[in-house]
Amino acid sequence: MRSIYVEINAVQRKFVESSHPGDERAEPFRLSLEWLHSPWNTHFAEAESTTKRAFEEIRMARWLLKSEPTSYSWDDLVRDGGTEWDGVRNPTARINLRAMKTGDEAFFYRSVQEPAIVGIARITREAQPDAKDPNWVSVRVEPVRELTPVSLKSIKSEPKLAAMELLRQSRLSVAPVREEEWELIIAMANA
Repeated sequence: MRSIYVEINAVQRKFVESSHPGDERAEPFRLSLEWLHSPWNTHFAEAESTTKRAFEEIRMARWLLKSEPTSYSWDDLVRDGGTEWDGVRNPTARINLRAMKTGDEAFFYRSVQEPAIVGIARITREAQPDAKDPNWVSVRVEPVRELTPVSLKSIKSEPKLAAMELLRQSRLSVAPVREEEWELIIAMANA
């Protein structure tokens, strides 16, 4: 039981340390960490349950958003400071857009010309009906940071990324990204 507590606590601490000041999603973790490490806490099972539940409630999802640079580029997103991610007309992509929550992060993928992941964007508003067609939805995204491009070729050559939706459903413009895929691509961008 204690080993699970330690593992959850490490994930929780990483989230709190990496959160931005004033990030309301991190507050339950901050309070929980204070309580978990107080000299009065001897109830590890209760602490483990509370921490795990709080983490599951606010855990951020990861996504990939594709765009053709001639349509809307990473530079356009940075220049504009954010945009409405609309015009998506694929049923699976619509499901993914509806699943996005405020604060989720997404890789910005430049398609067609020199395809690569080139940046990270944050979802700043959840799905609402697309202004052009209410049968579809849009979300609001803002740039977080530019990445050293991680090319499609390098993604394909990495066996640990073989199950990534980018490769499995190559025509899907909005796709989920597993946490281990996210971390590996960040490492590739930082290499």
